[in-house]
Amino acid sequence: MKNSKWLLLVLAMLLSAVLVACSGDDDTTEQNDGDNNTENQGEEVEKASIGEMMSNENFRKAIAKGFDKQQFINIVYGNDSIPTNAFVPRDFVQHPETGEDFQQGDEALAFDVEAAQEHWTTAKEELGFDEVTISFLSGDTTVSKDISEFFKTELEKNLEGLTIESVNVPWSQQLEIMDAKEYELTFSGWGPDYKDAVTFVDLWTTDNPNNDIGYSNEEYDALVKAAGTELALKPVERFEALQEAEKIALEEAAIAPVMQRKASVLSKPYVTGMDALNPFGPDYSYKYVNVDKDEKVLNLSATAEIPSMDPALPTDNVSFQYLDSVYEGLYRIGQGGVIESGVADKDATEVSEDGLTYTFHLNEDAKWSNGDPVTAHDFVYAWQRAIDPATASVYGEYLLSGKVVNATEIYNEELAPEELGVSATDDHTFVVELLKPVPYFDSIAAFPTFVPLNQEFVEAQGENFALEADTMLYNGPYALTEWDTGTNGSWVLSKNDQYWDKENVALDAINVQVVKDQDTRLQLYQEGTIDRVGLSGTQVDANKTSPEYASLSEMVVFWLKFNQDSVN
Repeated sequence: MKNSKWLLLVLAMLLSAVLVACSGDDDTTEQNDGDNNTENQGEEVEKASIGEMMSNENFRKAIAKGFDKQQFINIVYGNDSIPTNAFVPRDFVQHPETGEDFQQGDEALAFDVEAAQEHWTTAKEELGFDEVTISFLSGDTTVSKDISEFFKTELEKNLEGLTIESVNVPWSQQLEIMDAKEYELTFSGWGPDYKDAVTFVDLWTTDNPNNDIGYSNEEYDALVKAAGTELALKPVERFEALQEAEKIALEEAAIAPVMQRKASVLSKPYVTGMDALNPFGPDYSYKYVNVDKDEKVLNLSATAEIPSMDPALPTDNVSFQYLDSVYEGLYRIGQGGVIESGVADKDATEVSEDGLTYTFHLNEDAKWSNGDPVTAHDFVYAWQRAIDPATASVYGEYLLSGKVVNATEIYNEELAPEELGVSATDDHTFVVELLKPVPYFDSIAAFPTFVPLNQEFVEAQGENFALEADTMLYNGPYALTEWDTGTNGSWVLSKNDQYWDKENVALDAINVQVVKDQDTRLQLYQEGTIDRVGLSGTQVDANKTSPEYASLSEMVVFWLKFNQDSVN
């Protein structure tokens, strides 16, 4: 989700490539086979496209090994983030019998300038170039610009003939470019959608809608598929199959892992409920945040605008954080990542003996912000809408296809959305039929894509649904009462008086202002305008001794992505 999905920061841009040919051979340019193409070096090779370069294993390995990850952390973040050579984070999941961590300490893509330069020389011979210019987009915040400048400086220094052109665009535009796969090289992060290694490992399967790098490996696909089918109820074999799949992708440099992030923050002492980040799902559960002062208002800054508040559409952690605050699904993510009752009573949920049927019993006191009751029919509509191909929901297809009865056929336009394996047996009973046991289905029941929607209201709004604060209905702890959607916008979350559990919501409001300059955010905190601020670079060392400083562990991994499908 923190996609990142489970996406977090996403960086991308399409620019034309500049290539200068050198000796080589047409037959030596093959996708995903860079290490095997060194024959016929005396013959002329037609210059390769950027997509062909990104598909070359030596090209990818040169970039992956060509920069110092610890130096990147020191310069850009200045905090306790951890260099990594894997894409499943440390301390996320453990072996079901031995308790050993999933992360195996693989060094296949560790920083090694000499090895990087050897891969680079081989890639030049295989692909027929002496010089190449590739695009790298950073966001329009100060930290994002520092990121692009680091990679430009280090990779150009270590890989002769490489030029990186950096471009800055707003967050929402970055997402659009990524969705269209119109990028070349990008830095992005992913946070888990649920507490299972597969939320990271299945990202790069050939048919995963989140696979925006064009990577494909049959053995990798087979291992991930087995983890979701014949090994689903064999935890040891499943765990080891996912480890082997990760190893394959790392050995081929499908992506270039960079770091497991830690957050460095300053927080006013009167703020409670934000002293730790959730291990998956939204960063914080605002339902439980409080301020120990007379005015029960939390003031925050954000580095980016909200890309979308339509529950079916987002793939980013900014949107998911606020969807989680104004909507409530069957379950919700509580503090520390504990899955707890939402609209449905978790303790009352019935699961069939074969694990294929879930029967959820809804809270009869749950209401929409206009006073209408939340019913099982609202869940049926929302789930059908999420899998309807006309909605174009990435997570609807990702989390329902192959799991819920008829979801795949609906997304492939072979059946109508009404044929999805969900039903309302009465106003307060919602039933889901699965094709196979899903070990993490409780997390899907808490995922923002699958919150209820009032069909009559959504259809009355038409194309305006979720574009403004007053074109949504809310059933969560808060309602979005103000929303300036500009690139330097702001929004206000106000306590939802119709929320069934409002007695346990301490805050009256949360005010959020987009501030893209890091120094300005820190100044606002020091002036008392905002109650919490993230730190980076030299700000970390300057504030580490403050009693208001904290370093928070995250299960978010950042990496470089190579677009093997680039049309350039």
